[in-house]
This record gives sequence, C-alpha cells and structure tokens, in this order.
Amino acid sequence: MCQHILVIGSGVREAIIIKKLLRDSEIHFNKNKKKKIRISCLGSNKNPFIDDNCDLYIVEKFSVNNLLELIERLNIKEKIDFGIIGPENPLELGYADILESRNIPCIGPLKEYATIETSKIKAREFIEKCSLEEYSPRYTIIDNKVMIENTIETTIENIKRYYKKIVIKKDGLCGGKGVKVEDVDFDNKDYLMDELLNLKDGENLLIEDKLDGEEFSLMTMSDGFGGMFNFPPIQDNKRLKNDDLGPNTGGMGCIIDKNNTLPFLTKEDIRVSEEINKKIIEELNKEGVEKGNKVGYRGILYGSFIKSKDGDIHIIEFNARFGDPECYIALSLLKTNFYKLCNEVINGKLESDICFDKSAMIGVYMVPKNYPKETKDKYDIYINDENMKDNIIYGSVEKEGNHLYSLSSRALIYGLKGDSLYECYKKIYNKIKSINGNLYYRTDIGCKFLSNYERSGVSISRGNDALKEIKGYIQSTYSENVLGKFGDFGGQFKLGNYNLVSSIDGVGTKSILVSKYLGDEGFVGLGKDIVNHSVNDILVQGAYPLFFLDYFGTAHLKMGEIKNFIKGVSEACIENGPLPLIGGETAEMPSIYIENKTDLVGCIIGIKDDNLLKDVKINNGDILIGLESVSPHTNGYSLINKLINKLIDENEDSIPNNILETLMRPHKSYLNEVKCFIKEYGCNSIKGMCHITGGGMEDNLRRIIPEEYKIEYNDIKLPEWCKYISEKGNITIDEMRKVYNCGIGFVLIISEETHMKILKEYDELKHVVVGKVI
Repeated sequence: MCQHILVIGSGVREAIIIKKLLRDSEIHFNKNKKKKIRISCLGSNKNPFIDDNCDLYIVEKFSVNNLLELIERLNIKEKIDFGIIGPENPLELGYADILESRNIPCIGPLKEYATIETSKIKAREFIEKCSLEEYSPRYTIIDNKVMIENTIETTIENIKRYYKKIVIKKDGLCGGKGVKVEDVDFDNKDYLMDELLNLKDGENLLIEDKLDGEEFSLMTMSDGFGGMFNFPPIQDNKRLKNDDLGPNTGGMGCIIDKNNTLPFLTKEDIRVSEEINKKIIEELNKEGVEKGNKVGYRGILYGSFIKSKDGDIHIIEFNARFGDPECYIALSLLKTNFYKLCNEVINGKLESDICFDKSAMIGVYMVPKNYPKETKDKYDIYINDENMKDNIIYGSVEKEGNHLYSLSSRALIYGLKGDSLYECYKKIYNKIKSINGNLYYRTDIGCKFLSNYERSGVSISRGNDALKEIKGYIQSTYSENVLGKFGDFGGQFKLGNYNLVSSIDGVGTKSILVSKYLGDEGFVGLGKDIVNHSVNDILVQGAYPLFFLDYFGTAHLKMGEIKNFIKGVSEACIENGPLPLIGGETAEMPSIYIENKTDLVGCIIGIKDDNLLKDVKINNGDILIGLESVSPHTNGYSLINKLINKLIDENEDSIPNNILETLMRPHKSYLNEVKCFIKEYGCNSIKGMCHITGGGMEDNLRRIIPEEYKIEYNDIKLPEWCKYISEKGNITIDEMRKVYNCGIGFVLIISEETHMKILKEYDELKHVVVGKVI
C-alpha cells in the first residue's frame, strides 16, 4: 500500500519538497522492495511539476473550509498518512491543528507555536522569556494603547531620541514584504507619521534598532519530542534590485559557500545560531507539554539572523516553515534521505545521521518584470536549453498545452552547484540567459563575496588553486637537470655548462581593448607586449634572452593584424637583443576561437648569467625599490574591458584620451634598466628581483621573499590610470593592489648598504622605495 502524503502549497518551496520526496522515496523503496508514495497537493496555482507528479487541488486562497473539504474527499479513497505545510498562511489558519486533530501527523507546527512567526511582537517577547534577549536588537511596541497615552508627534520624538536608525515591522504576516528599513525604504523617522496615521484598530507596529551587517538563515528540523537537526546557513537576497536596493520581496535568490558555510561566518557564529534555534524549540516544546499538547514543535524553525559589523549575532525574526528560496539550496544539498527523515519526524524519532553535499551553490529567482505588483496577465516562458530543466523549479507558473506562462508572483528558480561561489556565479549567469520571457532577475546574487576581477570572469585564487592541483603531475616529470623550484617566474634547465631559463605567457584580453580603439595598428604594441613581458619573467631569475617564439590564434586570420603583430614582436626582439624570433605558429580555428578575437602568446628561452643572484640571500632590513610601470602592462584587462563596456552602456562621458592612451601602452621591458643598475653597483648588489604581473605586488613578491620574513610596505602614490579604474569601477585600493601593478612594474631587492650608497650619489632618486623586509 502506498504512503499518502498531503503537501500544502504549490510554489517553488513545495515543488522542491515534492521533488525531493519522490526521488528519495524511490531510493528508499528500491532498497526495501516496496511501492512508491502518493502525494496530494492543495495549492493556489497549477504548478506544472506538481500537476504532473501529484493529485493537485486548486483553491483561490487557503481557508479552514477548503482543507476540511479536501481531507474528507481524500479520506474516502485513501487515508492521509502525514502532511507537510509549506506557506505561512495555512500555519496561521491552524492547518496543522486540523490535521493533528484527525490523527494526521503534520510537518508544520500547531497554530500556537506558529506565533513565533505570525506575530513579530510575541516572538520578541518569547525570545526574552527564553533568556535570549542579548541576541535581540532594542525594540519598542506601538499599539493603540501607546497612541492613546501619547500623541503621534510625541511617539515619533521618543523614537528619534532613543534610536539612531530604525526598522519598522508590521506585526502580522506580510509575505516577506512587511519590513521597512531607514535609509533604504524611507529617508528619516518622520516617515513614521504616515505609518501611525494609517494604523488600524488592532494593528501594532514593532520598531527596532537598525543593525548593519550580513543577514543569513539557519533552519532547524524538529520532531516535536526533542529530536532535531540543523541545515547549514544560507543567505537569502530579499531586495528586488541589485546591490540590495528596491522593495523587500519574498526573496530573489540565495547562496551558500563551499563546506556548508558563508564567507562572513565562523564556526562559532554557526554554533551560536544553532543553539538559539535549539533553545527556542526546547522552550516551545516545554510550553506545549505544560498545556497538555500531544506534540511539541514539529516542523521547521527558520531563524533569520544578522552578523553585525561588530561581529555579534542578532536575531532578526523566526519563521515556522522552510524558507523560500532557502529550501531550494537546503534540500538540494541534503544527502541524507529526506523521505526517511520526514517519516522519522512524524514518528517522533529523528535519529538519522545527517549529511550534506559540501558544494557551494547559488539559486536565482526569475520574476515577472512588473513584480511585486499584482497582475492578471500571463507571459510566455521559453527555455532554450533542455539540459537546464533538471535545475529549474517552477513556482508561480502554469502550463497550457506544451507552453509555460508566468503568473504574477515569483515564477521559477534556477540554481547550480560548484566548487566555489566564483564557479557558481560564473556559470549560472551564463546559463540563465537561455531562459527567456517577460522575466526579471537580479544579476548580482553571490557577487558581493567576489572581487571585481572575479566578477569580470577571472579568479586569481582559482588559478592558484589550479596550480596546487597540478603541481604533483608537473614535478613528476623533473629530471636532475631541472633547476629552481615549482612556481618560479620561469623554468630552469641545465644544458651542459649552461643554465637555460624559459617562460611562456599571453597578452590576454588586452587585445580586445587595443583592437577596439586602434584596429590593426594596435597589434604592433601587442607584439611588444608579449616580448617585453616574457623578457621580464626570465630576467627576475638572472637570465638574459636567447631566442623567442610566438603564437597567433584566431577564428579568421586578418593580414593587417598578423603583419602588425609580428612587426611589434620583431621590434621588441631587436630592442631587447639581439633576440632572434626563430619560430612560431599561426592558427586559424573558427570552431575554437570567438570571431574577431585573438589569442597572442609568446615563449622565450634565455641563458642565466651565473654572476647574477649568486651567493646572495634576502635578509631582514633589505630594501625594496620599485621601477615604475607605464600602464597596467598585460594584466587586469578583463576587468578594464568590463568597466569600459559598462561606462559606454550607461552613456557616461567618453574615457579621457590620456587614460585610454595609457591603458593601451605596451608592456615595458626592464632589461636595460637592470643592466645599468648592475653596471653601476655590481652583480651582488641585487639580492632578488620580481616582475609585478597578475596578482599584484603582494602575490608576486611572496614568490621570492623567504617564508620567515614579511614586508613592511610604504604608501605608494597611485598613477592616474589606477585612480580612474578604482573610482569608475568602485574598486577598493586593496583589490587594485591584488590585480594591478599600481605603478610599479618591477622590484629590485637590495641591501641597506647599497641603498645608502644610492642616496649619497643622487640628490633625486630614480627609483621608488616600495618597502622593507622585516
């Protein structure tokens, strides 16, 4: 005989619950050679997935009568074994009480327990009863009694006196839209006048201290008899627009980082939040026993928390059901059999070991463009990639024939797992473009935890992680002739009496910018870019260039581009040499490369000067002197291109000519400067050299500074191009230093003695003192 489950609700949350129940019950029953389950659903729209997989019963709105009618109707055919309540309205109506009174166990708390969500004021009072007030913000209750004792003006003046910034909350259920925040939804506390004037009889307001920080949700599943387990913390993005602007909604997307955490949380933060949920459930259970209830808090307690800027955890509110969209991530990552867990909950014996997938994940909601306004219009939805469908969960969507239509509320959610938030972000916003219609979605879910460089599609940390992964394979190829160490700027190989040094690198996305503004002629500079970059990479290991090879890859060859590129390569080879260009490859591959884009790569072989960097050691007190760059050289152009495109799209003023000219200036070679320095102060005057490329000064210097030392940096004046990128791209200086050379393209490490000698000989320094080894 099939187990019969009643699910209340027909949105995304209920669809993922049903999907998980169906899949996990198949696994469970296959192991036990039993039949599958049957699910009936009471909902407000004809959700396509639910309609295809359940007996779906549609109501205009939830009421006690339509539940009673459905129970009677279903029980004639087959008894309901247990129920699951998704939305908050049925909880407030007492759906769980009705089910439990008919011996139908319900995953969803009784009405009196659900007041932890349905009344924000009672929730605050209960938090104090549980001795958890240290986690509550300061608050004031405004009810009719207050309004009788004080005038509206006096009430507002009192609020102004005691609160710096406030949050206004309506006491009852508002579908996630009853919270208004100062400086976001209103400008100052005088806005309270409108709220108070419109306060109806019996309505109450909760005024709370505004807390600044990062919000997150932590959900706990309880069996009503003391058994419980926690889902990992998830962050919901409730605001309609990017950068957390616009009106509050039911949620526009959610994230979780790898290892079941969030970037801003510590293990202690998570433990504290879990303990708060546990205490609330225990006290609710205790109250239930005292009142003679047969079951305690059975279902989900969803704690909404904020980690304030001072590092403390505070309670925003509690909900008495699965969060939406948090439920999507929570159940997608749950590896323990959910069907089995639900049965343990209804039997009051929650005892399974709980296990979660450790992947990062992002879910993005798509809504009608006029959301959150109500509408009776329906809009077409087109999904152009069949492979995406398994990761799409429908909400306010209906199907007519074979075609999908969005209704007035949140239509669907699309999500992806990955090894990191960066990977999820990069993939999801590429894939989601295949879902079309009159739909809107936020384009920044998860991106506030990524650097600007990662948002442009490049991750320095991901590149470093990749190197760690492949390190073993590379080192397994080494012979006794391989010198140096893994991670050096160039590879070293002993050939007879000579030490060869090699390096290979590319121009990257700088070619997009240069081609856009200079056309074919810009490829002369790109040719110089790759040679000079390569020369610098082997120079830091004391090697002078021996010969060079190039690679030019594109979808379709253009003679002007290839001709000017080789011209630039040749000129740079002569300037750094003589440095023969002895070979190369020109590849035309339309199936590999994007049209009108080029891949420009260079490989250099050099010979090490045995007198350079010989018998020298970097020590405490050594001085770092910087040789100035002439541009960003060949790094950070994915971010620059994204910024320029954004400025153009927003109809900003044209980029200043001096900035644009600087951004396209070829990479500088430091070979002649270093040779002059050696000629003047001797080979042993240089204890180390560093080429400042991707990763900025700090990451590159870390490759040559001994682990036992660190660097005390001086404040370096930023060039104008740096200031422009920082200002227009809203990029912090710290991030600029991690991506760009910031005006210093090459660093020499010298002793204090050498530095003093330079100071004595020159009234005005040619070099910038970057810092000191300590």
